[in-house]
Amino acid sequence: TEFFLLFFIFLLKSKAGDNGLVKLIAEVVKAEESEVVVDLKLVTSKGTVSDFKGGNVRVTIAVDKELQNDNLVCVYIDSEGICHKVDGTLNDDGTYTFVTGHFSIYAVME
Repeated sequence: TEFFLLFFIFLLKSKAGDNGLVKLIAEVVKAEESEVVVDLKLVTSKGTVSDFKGGNVRVTIAVDKELQNDNLVCVYIDSEGICHKVDGTLNDDGTYTFVTGHFSIYAVME
């Protein structure tokens, strides 16, 4: 199964560090019929950016047809394994979009 993650990220130059290096890491941790779990990280030459200081990023994930229904939800999974609902939308093209102020582990599931 292929997953496409589309990110619209606007970073201040100070976040990129001296060499301007910015690396986006999007690891699919789990992909099953009932859920897709991704670990999102943004790394610069100054280290990992964990908080966007009040800014937001729109994340769009392509989901398999089995998941494309009105019961889909998105959750942020914290370091203790607790799920926190994140508002999102199932799009007409079979993708799911949510907005977040930080990168971490997220799941789109039924």
